[in-house]
Amino acid sequence: FPRSIFSQVPINSTINAFSSTDLVEWTDHGVAYDSLATVSWDRTPSRTWAPAVLHQSGRHVLYTAEDGNIAAAVADNPAG
Repeated sequence: FPRSIFSQVPINSTINAFSSTDLVEWTDHGVAYDSLATVSWDRTPSRTWAPAVLHQSGRHVLYTAEDGNIAAAVADNPAG
């Protein structure tokens, strides 16, 4: 019986922010999002994936999938 692909995905609750001026060399700005610290309904290590950042109304909104749910984190700075 085949295993679910999701059972093979490592648990990850953080997303780092990166920047580049030339899209070749990248700077890691550290953790910009940690679902265990910012998502009130997610109290277990989860599979945080599929991040997307949009600039809306002067703020940065990070959308991400959290074990079958969608989370949105809002910040003034794209690095969190």
